[in-house]
This record gives sequence, C-alpha cells and structure tokens, in this order.
Amino acid sequence: MRLVYQIWPLLFFLLGNNDVINFNDKDTSDVITTPPVLEDQFVKSSHSQKVKVYELSKSGETIGHSVWMSMDNTIKSKYFAFKTVNNGEYESVHEQYQRWKGNKKIILNCSGAFSTEFPGQKNNNAITVGLTVDDGKVINRTIDKTMDALVVMSLYNELKVYDLENNSLEIGQSSFDMPREKARFLDWAKQKRSTIFQTQLLSFNDKLRISRKGRKQKRERRVLAMVENKYRQSFHIIFDLTKSSFLFDTARDVFYHLKDDKGMTVKSIINLDTGAYNILELFDGAGRKNVDIIGDTDVKSSTNLIVYYSY
Repeated sequence: MRLVYQIWPLLFFLLGNNDVINFNDKDTSDVITTPPVLEDQFVKSSHSQKVKVYELSKSGETIGHSVWMSMDNTIKSKYFAFKTVNNGEYESVHEQYQRWKGNKKIILNCSGAFSTEFPGQKNNNAITVGLTVDDGKVINRTIDKTMDALVVMSLYNELKVYDLENNSLEIGQSSFDMPREKARFLDWAKQKRSTIFQTQLLSFNDKLRISRKGRKQKRERRVLAMVENKYRQSFHIIFDLTKSSFLFDTARDVFYHLKDDKGMTVKSIINLDTGAYNILELFDGAGRKNVDIIGDTDVKSSTNLIVYYSY
C-alpha cells in the first residue's frame, strides 16, 4: 500500500497531463496558416509603463489576459525551484520567496514547472518533473523526454530558454543520452550556480514546435513568450487563458498573434503549469494585487515559482 501512495502522484501527473509533446512530435506541416484571430484590448499599465495588461478575445469571446513586461535593466526575473535548508531548517518555496522579496517591487509570480505531488498531500515531498537544478544544487537529474525546453536562470537573474532536441546549449554538449556529457553540463550548472527546469517547448527561433498531436485535452492554459521587436527590445509575456483550449490551439494562436499581429520575432514560447499548482499573482506599482488576473491555488502552496520584479 505504501508503494501505491509513493507512485500515485507521478501516475496522476502522467495521466492528467495528456498533451505532453514527445521529441519526435514536431511535424508542423498540418499547422493552420490562417488561425482564428486572437484580439487584444489594452486594460492598464503600471511600473512606469514597463508593464502592460491586455484583455484577450477570440471570435468575440473573452478568453483571458496577456501581461507584457519590457525586459530592460529595471525588470528582472527569479526562479525558486525547490524547498531549501536555512539555518538547519527546511524552508518552503513560499518561505524563501517571502524572505527574499524584501523591498523589491513584485510584478508577477506564477508556477513554472510541473510537479510530482499535489496540494494537501501529507508528505510535502513534491519535486519538479524533469531535470531540475536549484542555485547549482541538483534536485532532479532525470531528463524528461516529453519536455524539450530547458529553462535556465543564471546567477544574475537572466532567464533563457534552450532547445534540448537540438542541443542548443551554451556549453555545446552533444547529447544528454551520454552520461559524460550530462555530467559535464551539471558541473557547469554547479559552477555557474544556475537554476534550471524543464517544460514543453511550443515555439523556438521564430517557428512553431507543436503539431496537431497537441490537440488532446482542453484545459485552461498559461504560457510564457519571449519576443523581440524590430528595435531589438525584449519582452516577456505571460498569456493567461482561462477558457479551456487545446495546447496546440493555444500555441498556434499566441504564436501568430505575436508574429503576424504584433510584428515580433518569437524567440520562444514555453508551457507553464496550470494543473494542481495553478498559481498566478499580478501586482501594480503600489503593490496592490489584481483580483481579476489570479490563479486558483494559493501561492503558499507553491513547489516552484517564477517571479518578475523591479526595485
């Protein structure tokens, strides 16, 4: 019976996450070239006009919001990957976040990677699914081959996305299937004190990376897009789509909205967790929480957390 309880969280994740994308599921020849138009309407700006919120609609129906963050030197990002030890005591992700934020102006926080355990379970041993490193410490060394986005947060709080399928990492290893190459990468992550997690790669280098095989399950969606405009200005955009949709449809609509409607170069789009840990909080420049754009799980339950902030 104990074994059943130990493996149940992972089984629940695998069964519930039906739209995971295998490495070989990248045939985009059947992508609709003229998808339904995703429209946006400006709602408000904050943080000295560096953050802008839009209401999103499709076919005349409101489906969610997008939060645009201009990634100049004033806005930074941070990722909390796992609970840690502080003064000899375990410190949860939320406790780390509370201690760390100090006088920072929090713009947004949300769950990032998928987790193996769910709120309310007694053991509180949840870890992120796939390769996970927290400030240079390896938490989970298992590569999940259904997830080919490797998200790396540097010591200087720079968030980058790499394509595992094409081994597009800075240290140039050939394959994580080779133990020596994987060990070399983990040594590099330790030396750089990097924080790393895996998730699904929906777009990379201005191309879609998902086919109709991603039309398996309708649910609410949240994705993070990283783009540049023609002036080489960088933006990170959270698309929070509260109306259920297929992952393929979400990726396609967001991609063409950014590329065709907004004229952006789409560096990457990655999938974020909206399952058991559906965490999202948005704050204005005065620190007031937005009550309309919010996840349905309390941030106190977070097992990992992406944070955007300024000073």
